[in-house]
Amino acid sequence: MKRIYKSCVAVLLLLAMLLSCVPALAAGSSHSYTTLQKAEALKTLGLFQGTNKGFELEKTLTREQAITLIVRLLGAEAEAKEKNPAHPFTDVLAWASPYVGYGYQNALVKGVSETLFGYGKLVTEAQFLTMVLRLLQYEDDTDFTWNKSAELAEKLGLPVVPANSGEYTRGNAVDVIWALLETKFKSGGKTLAQTLIEKGVFTEKAYREALGEDSSNIGAILPF
Repeated sequence: MKRIYKSCVAVLLLLAMLLSCVPALAAGSSHSYTTLQKAEALKTLGLFQGTNKGFELEKTLTREQAITLIVRLLGAEAEAKEKNPAHPFTDVLAWASPYVGYGYQNALVKGVSETLFGYGKLVTEAQFLTMVLRLLQYEDDTDFTWNKSAELAEKLGLPVVPANSGEYTRGNAVDVIWALLETKFKSGGKTLAQTLIEKGVFTEKAYREALGEDSSNIGAILPF
């Protein structure tokens, strides 16, 4: 009886030790990252930049800043700057023109009218998520309605803000972009992260390090 009792105690102690490790492991997981940690990780991957005042995650996001993020997420920033695609909007400043042009030519963004983009106007959650869903190759009025884009985004596992949360912020966008990396395109198969690794936007090693994972097991992210 004493032997059985000692065995039970030993098992319970071992179980307690294992359970005590779980919070420590979770704390080091990218799933528990704060928005600031996500922003820092995205910066190392070249997908998010701060200002001269830092990331300013509590600040609002404008329409031109939003499409700039989307173009970067496609690994198309260099192409956009080189080709400077045309667009019909007369209110876009020079620095943003390549991004707006690329977004317009690739059906990622529309204007507020035929000749106005809405430069400087704050982007709403519905507008930003619409750009995100288009990036994933979902179509307006077929797969979703733009002003209800949050419904499809939430089904895909992307974070949405609660109703009446106020203006959409840079921090909100960072949370979406972070989740977006592990989201598959409408056609299925590869995730956005896998596509960006293939394009050479960042390496698998860099991505694993951004996730806080062991980068020694290269090849687990890409299915080939």
